[in-house]
Amino acid sequence: MARVTDVEFAIGRTGKIAVMLRLDPVRMDDKWIRRVNVGSLALWQKWDIVPGDHIAISLMGHGIPHLKQVVWREVARATPIAPKPENYHALSCFTLQPGCRQQFLARLVWLSSANGLNINGLNKAGWQVLVDQGLVNNLLDWLELTPEQLSAVPSLGAKRAQALYRQFRQARRQPFERWPIALGVPISPLQSATLQNWSQLQQMTLAQWQELAGMGEQKARKVQEFLQYPAFLALVQTLQQHHISGFDAVPDGVEPLGDAFAN
Repeated sequence: MARVTDVEFAIGRTGKIAVMLRLDPVRMDDKWIRRVNVGSLALWQKWDIVPGDHIAISLMGHGIPHLKQVVWREVARATPIAPKPENYHALSCFTLQPGCRQQFLARLVWLSSANGLNINGLNKAGWQVLVDQGLVNNLLDWLELTPEQLSAVPSLGAKRAQALYRQFRQARRQPFERWPIALGVPISPLQSATLQNWSQLQQMTLAQWQELAGMGEQKARKVQEFLQYPAFLALVQTLQQHHISGFDAVPDGVEPLGDAFAN
């Protein structure tokens, strides 16, 4: 049995909210257990667990703690304030706004991962430093960072700052097919490999999206919604301004993205 000391909420890249329980350390087998994953927000609400409650846990495969039941409930119940699910989804938090830090950081981590632009040596802690220094407030602010700006970050140091700058420059040269995935468009590498440039994505119909392997109608609609979302289009405009491969060419007869936003 373990006593719950805190309830933590983690907001992922796509807006899903996960709940973790912090515990007074309890020894099970040969390890100390200090937290246990509850799962979704809805599941936590169903369990109705608050700090002070005592829970029974067990160890599943690979020694992962698993919540079994609530053994005893705190009489004076103080329910933690949970994030509102309606505020977080696949199209929220492309920029750093109030309440967006967790999802925004998760987007940055995905962008720099092997699934995205493969920016070596930049993990969540590294992004947190850049965000805290006010250098990254949207997903593409790093495109404009200079070696001098990076060197001025106290925890980086000149050598690491130069290495990071080189990684950013290398990321700029990634092929077009990596960019939509890095920015969160819900398509697979196999699907993205068939795409050549932004103009093609703009002009694809729902039926054409469904022709891609593994793309059903529901997913095709989500992709189209994502590609038409204003916050995402603002990122595309930034990529065009930086002449990123596949984004800077506008075919004849297609209105430039910047003009499309003119009032």
